Amino acid sequence: MKRVLSLLFIMVFIVVGCQSGDSEMEGNGDATVQEGIQESSTENGTSESEGESASTEVSLPYPEETIKIAVEIYDPTDGEFLAMKDYFDYLTQTFNVEFTYSEAITSAEHELEFIENSTIAGADALLAYYNVSGVEQVAKALEYDMYYWGMGDDPEISEEFKNDPMYLGSINYGDGEFIGGYELGKYVIEEGARSIVYSSGGADFGAEMFVKRRDGFMTAVEEAKAEGIELEIIDVSGFPGDAFFADQASALTQDIDAVCASFNGLDFWAQPINAAGKQDSVLLATIGSVNDNYVDAFKNGSVDFLAAKNIQMFGFAVPMIVNAVEGNAEALKENNTATNLQQSFWLISNVEDIERIHEISQNEKTYTGAELLTLIKSVNPDANASTLKTLVNSDSAEEIIMRRSMDE
Repeated sequence: MKRVLSLLFIMVFIVVGCQSGDSEMEGNGDATVQEGIQESSTENGTSESEGESASTEVSLPYPEETIKIAVEIYDPTDGEFLAMKDYFDYLTQTFNVEFTYSEAITSAEHELEFIENSTIAGADALLAYYNVSGVEQVAKALEYDMYYWGMGDDPEISEEFKNDPMYLGSINYGDGEFIGGYELGKYVIEEGARSIVYSSGGADFGAEMFVKRRDGFMTAVEEAKAEGIELEIIDVSGFPGDAFFADQASALTQDIDAVCASFNGLDFWAQPINAAGKQDSVLLATIGSVNDNYVDAFKNGSVDFLAAKNIQMFGFAVPMIVNAVEGNAEALKENNTATNLQQSFWLISNVEDIERIHEISQNEKTYTGAELLTLIKSVNPDANASTLKTLVNSDSAEEIIMRRSMDE
Protein backbone atom coordinates (compact mmCIF):
# COMPACT_ATOMS: atom_id res chain seq x y z
CA MET A 1 0.00 0.00 0.00
CA LYS A 2 1.41 3.30 -1.00
CA ARG A 3 2.56 5.33 1.96
CA VAL A 4 0.64 8.61 2.22
CA LEU A 5 2.77 11.65 2.80
CA SER A 6 3.12 12.60 6.45
CA LEU A 7 3.11 16.33 6.96
CA LEU A 8 4.63 18.74 9.40
CA PHE A 9 2.81 22.03 9.38
CA ILE A 10 5.19 24.69 10.53
CA MET A 11 4.21 28.29 11.15
CA VAL A 12 7.20 30.53 11.56
CA PHE A 13 6.71 34.07 12.81
CA ILE A 14 9.81 36.22 12.70
CA VAL A 15 9.79 39.15 15.05
CA VAL A 16 12.67 41.52 14.60
CA GLY A 17 13.34 44.28 17.10
CA CYS A 18 14.27 47.51 15.30
CA GLN A 19 16.13 50.54 16.50
CA SER A 20 14.20 53.79 16.56
CA GLY A 21 14.21 55.53 13.20
CA ASP A 22 15.85 52.72 11.14
CA SER A 23 15.46 49.07 10.21
CA GLU A 24 18.61 47.63 11.76
CA MET A 25 18.13 44.68 14.09
CA GLU A 26 18.81 45.26 17.75
CA GLY A 27 21.50 43.44 19.72
CA ASN A 28 23.40 40.88 17.69
CA GLY A 29 20.86 40.88 14.89
CA ASP A 30 19.43 37.44 15.70
CA ALA A 31 15.84 36.83 14.72
CA THR A 32 13.38 35.64 17.33
CA VAL A 33 11.33 32.73 16.07
CA GLN A 34 8.12 31.51 17.59
CA GLU A 35 7.39 27.97 16.46
CA GLY A 36 3.86 26.67 16.32
CA ILE A 37 4.21 22.97 15.61
CA GLN A 38 1.53 20.45 14.85
CA GLU A 39 2.34 16.96 13.68
CA SER A 40 -0.08 14.85 11.71
CA SER A 41 0.51 11.27 10.59
CA THR A 42 -1.79 9.90 7.90
CA GLU A 43 -0.29 6.42 7.58
CA ASN A 44 -3.67 4.82 8.35
CA GLY A 45 -5.78 7.92 8.34
CA THR A 46 -5.12 8.55 12.02
CA SER A 47 -3.28 11.28 13.83
CA GLU A 48 -0.48 10.47 16.25
CA SER A 49 -0.72 13.79 18.04
CA GLU A 50 -4.05 15.15 16.92
CA GLY A 51 -4.77 18.48 18.45
CA GLU A 52 -1.43 18.63 20.25
CA SER A 53 0.89 21.54 19.73
CA ALA A 54 3.96 23.05 21.30
CA SER A 55 5.29 26.55 21.12
CA THR A 56 8.32 28.33 22.39
CA GLU A 57 10.53 31.24 21.43
CA VAL A 58 14.13 30.91 20.39
CA SER A 59 16.72 33.24 18.94
CA LEU A 60 18.34 32.21 15.71
CA PRO A 61 20.80 30.82 15.10
CA TYR A 62 20.17 28.26 17.84
CA PRO A 63 21.67 27.39 20.33
CA GLU A 64 23.43 30.34 21.93
CA GLU A 65 26.80 28.60 22.18
CA THR A 66 28.47 27.29 19.02
CA ILE A 67 28.54 23.52 18.49
CA LYS A 68 31.48 22.22 16.47
CA ILE A 69 31.01 19.31 14.08
CA ALA A 70 33.92 17.57 12.31
CA VAL A 71 32.95 16.00 8.98
CA GLU A 72 35.02 13.21 7.43
CA ILE A 73 34.92 13.06 3.62
CA TYR A 74 36.66 11.14 0.84
CA ASP A 75 37.09 13.84 -1.82
CA PRO A 76 36.82 17.63 -1.27
CA THR A 77 36.18 18.18 -5.00
CA ASP A 78 33.34 15.67 -5.30
CA GLY A 79 30.06 17.23 -6.43
CA GLU A 80 28.04 15.31 -3.85
CA PHE A 81 30.23 16.61 -1.02
CA LEU A 82 30.07 20.18 -2.35
CA ALA A 83 26.26 19.99 -2.43
CA MET A 84 26.27 18.79 1.19
CA LYS A 85 28.61 21.61 2.20
CA ASP A 86 26.35 24.19 0.55
CA TYR A 87 23.38 22.80 2.46
CA PHE A 88 25.30 22.87 5.74
CA ASP A 89 26.17 26.51 5.04
CA TYR A 90 22.43 27.18 4.65
CA LEU A 91 21.64 25.43 7.94
CA THR A 92 23.99 27.76 9.84
CA GLN A 93 21.31 30.43 9.39
CA THR A 94 19.13 28.38 11.75
CA PHE A 95 21.66 26.46 13.83
CA ASN A 96 24.71 27.87 15.59
CA VAL A 97 27.01 25.10 14.38
CA GLU A 98 30.50 25.25 12.92
CA PHE A 99 31.60 22.60 10.43
CA THR A 100 35.19 21.55 9.76
CA TYR A 101 35.99 19.15 6.94
CA SER A 102 38.73 16.62 6.45
CA GLU A 103 40.97 16.46 3.43
CA ALA A 104 40.59 13.41 1.19
CA ILE A 105 40.82 10.39 3.51
CA THR A 106 42.82 7.62 1.86
CA SER A 107 43.80 5.34 4.76
CA ALA A 108 42.82 4.25 8.25
CA GLU A 109 45.88 6.06 9.61
CA HIS A 110 44.79 9.29 7.93
CA GLU A 111 41.26 8.83 9.25
CA LEU A 112 42.33 8.39 12.88
CA GLU A 113 44.68 11.37 12.57
CA PHE A 114 41.74 13.55 11.48
CA ILE A 115 39.72 12.42 14.50
CA GLU A 116 42.60 13.24 16.85
CA ASN A 117 43.10 16.67 15.30
CA SER A 118 39.36 17.34 15.48
CA THR A 119 39.15 16.66 19.18
CA ILE A 120 42.17 18.88 19.79
CA ALA A 121 40.31 21.62 17.89
CA GLY A 122 37.33 21.22 20.23
CA ALA A 123 34.90 19.27 18.04
CA ASP A 124 31.75 18.16 19.86
CA ALA A 125 30.86 15.50 17.32
CA LEU A 126 32.13 13.55 14.33
CA LEU A 127 29.85 13.28 11.32
CA ALA A 128 31.06 10.25 9.37
CA TYR A 129 30.22 10.90 5.74
CA TYR A 130 33.02 8.43 5.03
CA ASN A 131 34.59 5.53 6.92
CA VAL A 132 37.74 3.53 6.23
CA SER A 133 38.60 1.79 9.50
CA GLY A 134 35.13 0.48 10.39
CA VAL A 135 34.42 0.13 14.11
CA GLU A 136 37.84 1.58 14.93
CA GLN A 137 36.70 4.97 13.62
CA VAL A 138 33.71 4.98 15.96
CA ALA A 139 35.68 3.74 18.94
CA LYS A 140 38.28 6.45 18.47
CA ALA A 141 35.68 9.22 18.32
CA LEU A 142 33.95 7.91 21.46
CA GLU A 143 37.31 7.56 23.20
CA TYR A 144 37.74 11.30 22.74
CA ASP A 145 34.22 11.96 24.09
CA MET A 146 32.91 13.13 20.73
CA TYR A 147 29.37 12.25 19.73
CA TYR A 148 29.33 10.12 16.60
CA TRP A 149 26.76 10.38 13.81
CA GLY A 150 26.80 8.08 10.81
CA MET A 151 27.26 4.54 9.47
CA GLY A 152 24.01 3.14 10.83
CA ASP A 153 23.84 1.07 7.66
CA ASP A 154 26.99 -0.85 8.66
CA PRO A 155 25.63 -3.75 10.75
CA GLU A 156 28.92 -4.26 12.57
CA ILE A 157 28.97 -0.64 13.72
CA SER A 158 25.26 -0.29 14.50
CA GLU A 159 25.13 -3.50 16.52
CA GLU A 160 28.27 -2.84 18.54
CA PHE A 161 27.45 0.75 19.46
CA LYS A 162 23.65 1.02 19.33
CA ASN A 163 23.34 1.24 23.12
CA ASP A 164 26.26 3.63 23.64
CA PRO A 165 24.84 7.05 24.59
CA MET A 166 27.58 8.79 22.55
CA TYR A 167 26.62 6.94 19.36
CA LEU A 168 23.64 8.73 17.85
CA GLY A 169 23.13 6.47 14.84
CA SER A 170 22.18 7.98 11.49
CA ILE A 171 19.71 8.50 8.71
CA ASN A 172 21.15 6.39 5.93
CA TYR A 173 20.44 4.46 2.79
CA GLY A 174 20.38 0.97 4.30
CA ASP A 175 20.37 -1.22 1.22
CA GLY A 176 20.28 1.98 -0.85
CA GLU A 177 24.00 1.84 -1.65
CA PHE A 178 23.52 -1.70 -2.96
CA ILE A 179 20.40 -0.67 -4.87
CA GLY A 180 22.17 2.37 -6.33
CA GLY A 181 24.89 0.17 -7.84
CA TYR A 182 22.29 -2.35 -8.95
CA GLU A 183 20.25 0.30 -10.77
CA LEU A 184 23.34 1.52 -12.65
CA GLY A 185 23.93 -1.94 -14.05
CA LYS A 186 20.27 -2.66 -14.67
CA TYR A 187 19.79 0.57 -16.61
CA VAL A 188 22.68 0.16 -19.05
CA ILE A 189 22.01 -3.55 -19.58
CA GLU A 190 18.35 -2.86 -20.37
CA GLU A 191 19.54 -0.17 -22.79
CA GLY A 192 21.55 -2.82 -24.63
CA ALA A 193 25.07 -2.37 -23.21
CA ARG A 194 27.17 -5.53 -23.33
CA SER A 195 30.71 -4.26 -22.73
CA ILE A 196 30.63 -2.18 -19.54
CA VAL A 197 33.27 -0.29 -17.61
CA TYR A 198 32.66 -0.22 -13.87
CA SER A 199 34.43 2.52 -11.92
CA SER A 200 34.50 1.02 -8.43
CA GLY A 201 35.85 3.87 -6.29
CA GLY A 202 36.91 2.73 -2.84
CA ALA A 203 35.61 -0.84 -3.12
CA ASP A 204 39.12 -2.32 -3.28
CA PHE A 205 40.03 -0.32 -0.16
CA GLY A 206 37.17 -1.94 1.76
CA ALA A 207 35.12 1.29 2.02
CA GLU A 208 31.67 -0.01 2.95
CA MET A 209 29.51 2.15 0.70
CA PHE A 210 31.64 1.39 -2.36
CA VAL A 211 31.69 -2.33 -1.58
CA LYS A 212 27.88 -2.27 -1.44
CA ARG A 213 27.63 -0.32 -4.69
CA ARG A 214 29.88 -2.81 -6.50
CA ASP A 215 27.96 -5.74 -5.02
CA GLY A 216 24.75 -4.23 -6.33
CA PHE A 217 26.21 -3.66 -9.79
CA MET A 218 27.56 -7.20 -9.95
CA THR A 219 24.17 -8.58 -8.88
CA ALA A 220 22.58 -6.87 -11.89
CA VAL A 221 25.33 -8.38 -14.05
CA GLU A 222 24.80 -11.88 -12.66
CA GLU A 223 21.03 -11.64 -13.13
CA ALA A 224 21.56 -10.67 -16.77
CA LYS A 225 24.00 -13.52 -17.31
CA ALA A 226 21.48 -15.94 -15.79
CA GLU A 227 19.09 -14.84 -18.53
CA GLY A 228 21.65 -15.73 -21.17
CA ILE A 229 23.00 -12.21 -21.78
CA GLU A 230 26.75 -12.21 -22.40
CA LEU A 231 28.54 -9.33 -20.71
CA GLU A 232 32.12 -8.10 -20.48
CA ILE A 233 32.97 -6.07 -17.36
CA ILE A 234 36.09 -3.89 -17.21
CA ASP A 235 36.97 -2.69 -13.70
CA VAL A 236 38.61 0.69 -13.09
CA SER A 237 39.47 0.89 -9.40
CA GLY A 238 40.16 3.75 -7.03
CA PHE A 239 39.92 7.51 -7.26
CA PRO A 240 41.50 10.07 -9.61
CA GLY A 241 45.27 9.77 -9.59
CA ASP A 242 47.97 8.38 -11.86
CA ALA A 243 46.85 4.75 -11.63
CA PHE A 244 43.19 5.65 -12.08
CA PHE A 245 43.78 7.80 -15.15
CA ALA A 246 46.02 5.16 -16.74
CA ASP A 247 43.36 2.46 -16.27
CA GLN A 248 40.67 4.82 -17.49
CA ALA A 249 42.58 5.66 -20.67
CA SER A 250 43.12 1.97 -21.36
CA ALA A 251 39.44 1.17 -20.87
CA LEU A 252 38.35 3.92 -23.25
CA THR A 253 40.49 2.50 -26.05
CA GLN A 254 38.34 -0.63 -26.01
CA ASP A 255 35.04 -1.26 -27.75
CA ILE A 256 32.69 -0.41 -24.87
CA ASP A 257 28.98 0.38 -24.66
CA ALA A 258 28.66 1.98 -21.24
CA VAL A 259 30.43 3.32 -18.19
CA CYS A 260 28.91 2.84 -14.73
CA ALA A 261 30.61 5.13 -12.24
CA SER A 262 30.15 4.50 -8.52
CA PHE A 263 31.03 8.14 -7.83
CA ASN A 264 30.59 11.40 -9.72
CA GLY A 265 30.92 10.15 -13.28
CA LEU A 266 30.24 13.61 -14.65
CA ASP A 267 33.45 15.07 -13.26
CA PHE A 268 35.72 12.13 -13.96
CA TRP A 269 34.24 10.24 -16.93
CA ALA A 270 32.09 12.51 -19.13
CA GLN A 271 34.97 14.56 -20.56
CA PRO A 272 37.30 11.57 -21.17
CA ILE A 273 34.43 9.74 -22.90
CA ASN A 274 33.84 12.78 -25.09
CA ALA A 275 37.58 13.21 -25.78
CA ALA A 276 37.70 9.58 -26.91
CA GLY A 277 34.92 10.38 -29.41
CA LYS A 278 32.48 8.03 -27.68
CA GLN A 279 29.79 10.31 -26.19
CA ASP A 280 27.24 9.32 -28.83
CA SER A 281 27.91 5.62 -28.47
CA VAL A 282 28.73 5.10 -24.77
CA LEU A 283 26.10 5.41 -22.04
CA LEU A 284 27.17 7.05 -18.79
CA ALA A 285 25.30 5.97 -15.67
CA THR A 286 26.55 7.26 -12.36
CA ILE A 287 25.95 7.77 -8.69
CA GLY A 288 26.16 11.48 -7.98
CA SER A 289 24.15 14.44 -6.82
CA VAL A 290 21.50 16.76 -8.16
CA ASN A 291 23.22 20.04 -9.07
CA ASP A 292 23.63 22.58 -11.89
CA ASN A 293 26.24 20.50 -13.64
CA TYR A 294 24.12 17.37 -13.70
CA VAL A 295 21.10 19.31 -14.96
CA ASP A 296 23.24 20.60 -17.83
CA ALA A 297 24.65 17.11 -18.40
CA PHE A 298 21.17 15.67 -18.89
CA LYS A 299 20.36 18.48 -21.28
CA ASN A 300 23.48 17.97 -23.41
CA GLY A 301 23.36 14.19 -23.25
CA SER A 302 26.67 13.58 -21.49
CA VAL A 303 24.91 11.72 -18.63
CA ASP A 304 22.11 9.24 -19.25
CA PHE A 305 21.21 7.96 -15.79
CA LEU A 306 21.74 9.29 -12.26
CA ALA A 307 21.25 7.49 -8.96
CA ALA A 308 21.29 10.46 -6.62
CA LYS A 309 21.26 10.70 -2.88
CA ASN A 310 19.14 13.38 -1.32
CA ILE A 311 22.33 14.85 0.11
CA GLN A 312 20.26 17.14 2.34
CA MET A 313 19.41 14.00 4.32
CA PHE A 314 22.66 14.66 6.20
CA GLY A 315 21.00 17.74 7.67
CA PHE A 316 19.26 15.46 10.19
CA ALA A 317 22.65 15.09 11.87
CA VAL A 318 22.48 18.70 13.05
CA PRO A 319 19.40 18.59 15.33
CA MET A 320 20.41 15.13 16.55
CA ILE A 321 23.85 16.45 17.56
CA VAL A 322 22.40 19.64 19.04
CA ASN A 323 20.03 17.56 21.17
CA ALA A 324 22.94 15.41 22.35
CA VAL A 325 25.15 18.36 23.31
CA GLU A 326 22.20 19.84 25.24
CA GLY A 327 21.80 16.60 27.19
CA ASN A 328 18.88 15.28 25.15
CA ALA A 329 20.63 12.58 23.15
CA GLU A 330 17.81 10.12 23.88
CA ALA A 331 15.02 12.47 22.73
CA LEU A 332 14.81 11.15 19.16
CA LYS A 333 15.86 7.58 19.91
CA GLU A 334 13.38 4.72 20.05
CA ASN A 335 13.77 2.49 23.13
CA ASN A 336 17.04 4.29 23.93
CA THR A 337 18.63 2.68 20.87
CA ALA A 338 20.65 4.65 18.34
CA THR A 339 18.59 5.91 15.40
CA ASN A 340 18.79 3.81 12.25
CA LEU A 341 16.31 5.07 9.64
CA GLN A 342 16.56 4.59 5.90
CA GLN A 343 15.86 6.64 2.82
CA SER A 344 16.08 5.78 -0.89
CA PHE A 345 18.15 7.01 -3.82
CA TRP A 346 16.43 9.15 -6.42
CA LEU A 347 16.63 7.38 -9.80
CA ILE A 348 16.66 9.96 -12.59
CA SER A 349 16.74 9.40 -16.34
CA ASN A 350 15.12 12.54 -17.78
CA VAL A 351 15.57 16.29 -17.80
CA GLU A 352 12.18 17.20 -16.28
CA ASP A 353 12.67 15.28 -13.03
CA ILE A 354 16.17 16.51 -12.35
CA GLU A 355 15.20 20.13 -13.07
CA ARG A 356 12.36 20.13 -10.50
CA ILE A 357 14.30 18.34 -7.78
CA HIS A 358 17.24 20.66 -8.35
CA GLU A 359 14.99 23.71 -8.07
CA ILE A 360 13.70 22.51 -4.70
CA SER A 361 17.16 21.60 -3.42
CA GLN A 362 18.51 25.03 -4.34
CA ASN A 363 15.61 27.17 -3.22
CA GLU A 364 12.93 25.74 -0.92
CA LYS A 365 15.21 22.89 0.32
CA THR A 366 14.07 19.31 0.77
CA TYR A 367 14.29 19.82 4.55
CA THR A 368 14.18 23.42 5.71
CA GLY A 369 15.96 24.77 8.76
CA ALA A 370 12.56 25.44 10.33
CA GLU A 371 11.50 21.82 9.82
CA LEU A 372 14.72 20.50 11.37
CA LEU A 373 14.31 22.92 14.28
CA THR A 374 11.13 21.06 15.27
CA LEU A 375 13.37 18.09 16.16
CA ILE A 376 15.13 20.04 18.95
CA LYS A 377 13.71 18.91 22.29
CA SER A 378 14.32 22.24 24.01
CA VAL A 379 12.52 24.05 21.18
CA ASN A 380 9.72 21.54 20.68
CA PRO A 381 9.10 19.59 23.90
CA ASP A 382 7.02 17.06 21.94
CA ALA A 383 9.95 16.09 19.68
CA ASN A 384 10.48 12.33 19.79
CA ALA A 385 11.35 9.34 17.62
CA SER A 386 7.99 9.59 15.85
CA THR A 387 8.57 13.26 15.01
CA LEU A 388 11.89 12.34 13.43
CA LYS A 389 10.49 9.35 11.55
CA THR A 390 7.63 11.40 10.11
CA LEU A 391 9.99 13.88 8.49
CA VAL A 392 12.54 11.26 7.41
CA ASN A 393 9.86 9.20 5.68
CA SER A 394 8.78 12.07 3.42
CA ASP A 395 11.81 11.24 1.28
CA SER A 396 10.72 10.32 -2.23
CA ALA A 397 11.04 12.83 -5.04
CA GLU A 398 7.25 12.72 -5.45
CA GLU A 399 6.60 13.47 -1.77
CA ILE A 400 9.17 16.25 -1.59
CA ILE A 401 7.70 17.90 -4.68
CA MET A 402 4.21 17.57 -3.17
CA ARG A 403 5.29 19.01 0.19
CA ARG A 404 6.97 22.00 -1.41
CA SER A 405 3.99 22.58 -3.71
CA MET A 406 1.78 22.90 -0.62
CA ASP A 407 4.12 25.58 0.72
CA GLU A 408 3.55 27.77 -2.34
